[in-house]
Amino acid sequence: MSTQLKTKAVVQWFDRTKGYGFASVEGVEQDVLLHQSVIEMEGFRYLKPKQEIVIEGLEDTDKGQRALKIIVVEGK
Repeated sequence: MSTQLKTKAVVQWFDRTKGYGFASVEGVEQDVLLHQSVIEMEGFRYLKPKQEIVIEGLEDTDKGQRALKIIVVEGK
């Protein structure tokens, strides 16, 4: 099942080599999986620890939730 809500999140960690990481999301108990393929940005897509992002949509998986679209908050 997936939800299409926009919600604020903060990157906990992100491995540039493996292309994934996790973020804490407002209103979600467990950390959410972030994958580089859903980051909305030009060029090499990666995130930094403590970076503020907006997640549009979450999808339930057998291991937890994953972000469906990630937007970087400008200037943060």
